Amino acid sequence: MSVDKSKSIVLYHKEKVFIKSNEITDDCYRLLNHIEDCYAIIGVARSGIFPASFLSTISNARLISYENRNGTITDLKGGRRSSDVYGDGNNIYLVDDSSFTGKAMRFAKKRVQKHFPDKNIITMVLYSTEAPFTSGLIDHAARIVDKHYFEWHLFASPLCSKICIDFDGILCRDFMPYEEDDGPIYLQTLQSMSLGRVRPQSKWPVDIITARLEKWRKPTEEWLVKNKINYSNLIMGPWNNISERFNADIAEWKSTMYDNLPSKTLFVESDIKQATKIHSLTNKDVLHYDSGRLLSCTSIS
Repeated sequence: MSVDKSKSIVLYHKEKVFIKSNEITDDCYRLLNHIEDCYAIIGVARSGIFPASFLSTISNARLISYENRNGTITDLKGGRRSSDVYGDGNNIYLVDDSSFTGKAMRFAKKRVQKHFPDKNIITMVLYSTEAPFTSGLIDHAARIVDKHYFEWHLFASPLCSKICIDFDGILCRDFMPYEEDDGPIYLQTLQSMSLGRVRPQSKWPVDIITARLEKWRKPTEEWLVKNKINYSNLIMGPWNNISERFNADIAEWKSTMYDNLPSKTLFVESDIKQATKIHSLTNKDVLHYDSGRLLSCTSIS
């Protein structure tokens, strides 16, 4: 990759990467180094609003939102301590979370420039693919991530249709040992579980592969409906009881189920040991969600 170092120093990932939401703050600080002579910061709604708001607050700059669907520009009056005035600078920083082809940013820049004809529009994204960055369309990026998954986008996009997910530890917490009685305590716990951080409620359904026993299918399906989880298949453990499951190689079984779904390209697993084995047996992408470790068979040459 050829990068003009005088323009921006970025992190370049040569491997496929999963970026967690808690990494955004550090990457925003990397962009903050480039903000100077600022008139205002404009966030591209929706995903660009968070980094734009953060940068606006830290740099004491006026915050504006831009809506790509209809071109609406709204003064949010945030960031500056004196929110009734703009900055004195000549630069407007147009901020989004990511740029894939650059098409949306190019369109946004033209509209914003028309609205502020006497200002210098500088484009910023947290994460850019190589092409829009090296072409000069993206002025500043925190990282180059040509092949990637974002935590905040993974389960709210068409990617869902290519994903298999574990259940316990992903959609809800894991069962505690004293709750694993294979009877009334287990059922009561199952029914009262709160929804976890992963919430695939988009129009693109996921497939669920879980070691929960098949006999618990009905209450599990009722829980999924109650929590509005959009799924296409619920594949449950074939064992007769919990004792059989404890003695089984769960990772090997999950690997077989994952392999039998050729259209699925990512398995999201809660247990790191199982994640490692599933990747080893299938040679397909597996994500250990809590750590953000992505075990991938695809790298960028």
